[in-house]
Amino acid sequence: MRLKLVPNYQYDTHQEASAFRDNMGADSPRSSEPLPLAVAKEAKVSDMEDDQLGEEDIVFLDNKVEGRTTVRRRSWFCRRTVSSSPSWRWFRVGWRSPHITCTSTTPAARREETEEGIGFDFKRPLSQLREVHLRRYNLRRSAVELFFIDQSHYFINFKKKVRNMVYSRILGLRPPNLFYFGSRSPQELLKASGLTQRWVCREISNFEYLMQLNTISGRTYNDLSQYPVFPWVLSDYTSPDLDLENPAVFRDLSKPIGVVNPRHAQNVREKYESFEDSTGTIDKFHYGTHYSNAAGVMHYMIRMEPFTTLHIQLQDGRFDCADRQFHSVAAAWQARMESPADVKELIPEFFYFPEFLQNINGFDLGSLQMTQNNVTDVLLPQWALSREDFIRKHRKALECEHVSSHLHEWIDLIFGCKQRGEEAVKALNVFYYCTYEGAVDLDAIANETERKALEGIISNFGQTPCQLLKAVVPRNQNRSFIIQGSDVL
Repeated sequence: MRLKLVPNYQYDTHQEASAFRDNMGADSPRSSEPLPLAVAKEAKVSDMEDDQLGEEDIVFLDNKVEGRTTVRRRSWFCRRTVSSSPSWRWFRVGWRSPHITCTSTTPAARREETEEGIGFDFKRPLSQLREVHLRRYNLRRSAVELFFIDQSHYFINFKKKVRNMVYSRILGLRPPNLFYFGSRSPQELLKASGLTQRWVCREISNFEYLMQLNTISGRTYNDLSQYPVFPWVLSDYTSPDLDLENPAVFRDLSKPIGVVNPRHAQNVREKYESFEDSTGTIDKFHYGTHYSNAAGVMHYMIRMEPFTTLHIQLQDGRFDCADRQFHSVAAAWQARMESPADVKELIPEFFYFPEFLQNINGFDLGSLQMTQNNVTDVLLPQWALSREDFIRKHRKALECEHVSSHLHEWIDLIFGCKQRGEEAVKALNVFYYCTYEGAVDLDAIANETERKALEGIISNFGQTPCQLLKAVVPRNQNRSFIIQGSDVL
């Protein structure tokens, strides 16, 4: 469901950030000191388990007194992670009435809470809860994400081990409209949902299936380091007309974006084979950057708030130089083809949200060095008549027969059997070890300063989604494909 955009006449034009960029000089941001290998080694773990609660962690409401369910009053001190600077909150489940409540407060204002004493950020009836998922935050298994029937959703990070109590309490109250119920791991959730079978039988669109895979695997709009990831599906951004009947206009979905250009494959393979770490901490990897991270999301969404502000904060108070901005779709694709180090995939907005391609706020994004042209709206391919036409044709490309027949190959790289292990090595699809689920235990680092430094690295670097599929799932090509609902603009 697309939300309606309304004008905000009080927005910040960020003129200071533009001026600061144009006078960088010797005051350009300096990279932070590298984290000592000893710290990384202290946090590294070798065994990865599914993010799943045991039966002993789930408390169902079996205890009843005189036919009435007993509900204890319980509050948890938690931290909400949907903003760049999360503040401390109180979180309540099932107190006085079957509601979930998150309230603003500060450590200095901690006191016995009353409904009159503390205002709430949200208070939602349990009857409106549709889904609740276990989530990671900075590779910690400490968060939950709540989805309600009106399409609103909340991502909440807790202290260690508190998440399980919250999850257990929510399930114990048995919300009547909860779709996913129980302590299943993401892999089991996907299997129980029947989504893959529905996709194989072409009952749901490619877009819907990818969105569901992202959601179940832990990707969310509420965490920039785990933003939903979508593939580059086209390779032709220069022709005057887009011929979707021609296989040559499509990207090779069987290869990671870093080696779609076959000239890069040998260099990437040699880098992996020659890499050695004498400490035994850092495993071999093909790519030192990730296909989805916070900086990449801000790169694409720089013309839209709050991403503009977040980008400026990341760049130490200034806009990045114009040549590194997302100023042209064709130039962005060309950058992927010229360098195996730039491995950014796409975000969902490329398939439904034309507004992010327009500099509607008139931000001063600078001028390109070679042409001196100002960076304003994103330059579109020749075959796109407008932003809306680009989104329509791009979405049509995602749903066309060629992509439908090969999309499972990309899914295997991102969510499936080629995501890690020997299959990933063969596919040239191994990333820095800190991106993988369960690879790091931040709580094992005793020094708070060192722990926060590693948290910053993980937050900015990106996170690989949990593995959902252990076997290849080819698309059934013997069934006609029908797009359900109003998926295409």
